Amino acid sequence: MQQIHLYPTPVGAMEGLTACLRAAMAATPDPVFNLVLSGGGTAPALFDYWTAGGGRGIDWERVGLFWADERCVSATHPDSNYGAAWTHLLSRLPINPIRIFRIRGEADAAAEAARYAAILEQRRLHFALLGVGADGHTASLFPAQYQLWRPDMHKSLCLAVRHPQTGQCRVTMGVGALCRCDRVAYLVTGGSKKTVMGELAADAVAVASWPSRYIRPREAAPVFFVGY
Repeated sequence: MQQIHLYPTPVGAMEGLTACLRAAMAATPDPVFNLVLSGGGTAPALFDYWTAGGGRGIDWERVGLFWADERCVSATHPDSNYGAAWTHLLSRLPINPIRIFRIRGEADAAAEAARYAAILEQRRLHFALLGVGADGHTASLFPAQYQLWRPDMHKSLCLAVRHPQTGQCRVTMGVGALCRCDRVAYLVTGGSKKTVMGELAADAVAVASWPSRYIRPREAAPVFFVGY
């Protein structure tokens, strides 16, 4: 069963999530702590919060980075999740480049999904940081495309998909990969998410069609840090 923590502000939710991340790192004896990042509108604000001082206590030299999803664009394109992470986080922190495993948005999507899946097969993912869209999607797993991500229908660790409205091509971790993470935390901010979070808290019927419902990390229940 998921846990939901409500905060009066987005910064409060970021503080709560960061404390959870620090605790997970402290409890993990592995020398490298593999962290999965997300994109979207929430992530850059969190990255700015971390680099402005909110990330104190995170040993970035120990961190390995992965991405939950990526748009099929170059790393310098404004839509790139990696590009946003570089601008708001990576360029400001001492993270070893050999521990940065980006999804290559400029590559052929199907080939890149296969390449990234092979990388994921060889790594333990300690902590995944995800978001939830106003439609209930997470990473680039959309409710209407259940045949691509439902564990009983699709076993891929990583797959090529298209946004159901725009048709934009993306590469995303599958539910199978995210279930291999030790811990999963969601950062949810913005008024447009109130309805979707209300449904989640009430365990509404619609929630059964959300990908997040099927993401069950290995060591702890998923945690939602919510601040509007």
